[in-house]
Amino acid sequence: MRYFISSLLFIFAVLMGNAVLAQIPPHPLQNEKDLHQTLLKVYIQNPYTTFCNESFNKEGLLQTFPIHSTTAEQKIQWMPLVTKKEIAATRPCFDNKICMNKNGQRFKGLLCCKQSDALYKIMLYDLHNRLPASKQIVKLRATLSFDAITQSSGEKRQDCAFYLHAKTKVLEPEDALKGEVARIYLYMYDTYSIPLSQSKIELFKSWHYQYPPSPWEKKKNTAIQKIQGNVNPYV
Repeated sequence: MRYFISSLLFIFAVLMGNAVLAQIPPHPLQNEKDLHQTLLKVYIQNPYTTFCNESFNKEGLLQTFPIHSTTAEQKIQWMPLVTKKEIAATRPCFDNKICMNKNGQRFKGLLCCKQSDALYKIMLYDLHNRLPASKQIVKLRATLSFDAITQSSGEKRQDCAFYLHAKTKVLEPEDALKGEVARIYLYMYDTYSIPLSQSKIELFKSWHYQYPPSPWEKKKNTAIQKIQGNVNPYV
């Protein structure tokens, strides 16, 4: 009996040793203002947007806009790579009218989740899921999904590291970014059980293994660990 228990413990230890262990941030951020200020301090070491390589300054203003652009247009956005809707889809507050407004009317959706769901707020402000981008790229990303496309059938966005297939609303990163995109999705899948099809899991794992982390991705992972207390174990 003792041998049997010892064997089970050994097998469990081996399995755990081979598994990717995901941990919810022990010290999550609480709002967009803190997130913006914190990520500026992290990215000041590499002040460029992820997909279009646009530079921004220590105030978080993009440097490539026309001279008459407004501050709102120039301001860097911290884009959730896994979108707010993808995150909220796992929570009851998104589909069920569990919130109530000042007029006594019940409602659901993103605002309800932000007001009532503590785990959703942790997911929303998880630094591992945020990347610097312009307002235009954030708006474009909200309508697209990441997948593999035939590059001959996709249009490369000028000066940006991705291909776009407008008809199917699919976006494929260039090779240099495929690994980072994959590792963020796999982290969010393991940590919060966001919905991913088996085909997407296999695709992201293939990107993860084929395109290993860059020195900056590793450095960023360590910096985020010091702030919110957990790593992306895929990095």
